[in-house]
Amino acid sequence: MHYMKERLTQTEQKILKLIAEGYKQKQIAEILMVEINTIKKHITNILKKTGEKRSKEAARKAREWGLI
Repeated sequence: MHYMKERLTQTEQKILKLIAEGYKQKQIAEILMVEINTIKKHITNILKKTGEKRSKEAARKAREWGLI
């Protein structure tokens, strides 16, 4: 669990927090002022690191771990 915080970047943690709050990818891109493809790439990386298939599940796991 602790190793996951080290593996997730600050941006990935921020994206997971926004997902957990119910924001959609397009909204997250607007909030962070980046392209939607950048958010999609971050989410792909998050899913690989958390071992989840869906971003909402990754956000739930991150919340359980105390990362967000």
